[in-house]
Amino acid sequence: MSAETIADPAEEPAPLDERLLPLLACPVDKDALLYLPGDDLLYNPRLRRGYQVETGIPILLADEAEEISDERHVALVASVERGEATATLGRDPVELLKRAQSR
Repeated sequence: MSAETIADPAEEPAPLDERLLPLLACPVDKDALLYLPGDDLLYNPRLRRGYQVETGIPILLADEAEEISDERHVALVASVERGEATATLGRDPVELLKRAQSR
């Protein structure tokens, strides 16, 4: 196999396999997450914690979660409102976001 036929993983990140979405939950509160493929992120808007998706693999470890700033939260909410997110556990992303904001 020549070097030309091997894809550089840094050029094209592998997306999360969407067949996993009905199964994934936040490791902290055990509820649904928002998947934002453009950010390679699974986001819990209730706790404002983000879990990276690296080469198609969700890193759902509580110790590895990223605390999401207010500014980034606003940007992620805007992405959800533009229809750029899906939710895990079969939930509707907009409803999940509304429920998180009402807490």
